[in-house]
Amino acid sequence: MSTPKSEVTNTFLSLIEDRDLCVDLTDEEITGILDYYLNDSTYLRFKNCTKDLTDNEPYDFHTDTFTADGNTNTFTLTKYPTNPNSEAITYICTVGGEDVFYTFDENTLIFTLDETPANGSEVVIGYNFYGQFNETLDNEEIWILAWGMIVAFRQKILNNHNNMKNKMSSKDYNVFSPANLLDKLNILSKEAHIQIRNLRVSYSFGNDFTGFTPRDT
Repeated sequence: MSTPKSEVTNTFLSLIEDRDLCVDLTDEEITGILDYYLNDSTYLRFKNCTKDLTDNEPYDFHTDTFTADGNTNTFTLTKYPTNPNSEAITYICTVGGEDVFYTFDENTLIFTLDETPANGSEVVIGYNFYGQFNETLDNEEIWILAWGMIVAFRQKILNNHNNMKNKMSSKDYNVFSPANLLDKLNILSKEAHIQIRNLRVSYSFGNDFTGFTPRDT
């Protein structure tokens, strides 16, 4: 059984205080940003995971557009993810920009609309696939990945802040930036690194840990 990546990203969102991350962004843009932080966490922050995190399906958004002929109510997707977890995918089906009722067959990739669209109507079908890990992750693994996203998220903010500081004069920097903001960012970043380190150590000890190997004398 696979694990939708949204289980990790939703946990990450519950941990961050900066709600401006998602302001004025489309669902596709938000998912892309979250996928960036999750990839950082997957490949850099959790190398001791006992599950194969590299065995995963990436985020994918796809639509097909048709012009209705007034006779048919069936339309076929040209692309589809491999064995998507039902909780990791949502479907798109609109006529003239309005959502309509339909059924979808995963075997044939056919959308069957409840009503036949009028001739000349624009029909859009597709999906928003949030990605998935092809192995089942437990809650501990999900939380470690979420904290790995926190590390990546805070590090990017810190880097951006440092870049701004380097490009501004000391006078301008002090005017436009709170005096202790950089210190706070550094503290938050260190706290996130400590948290994920502790979680990884606890995870290693709880997964067939047999003790440290003695050093040769």
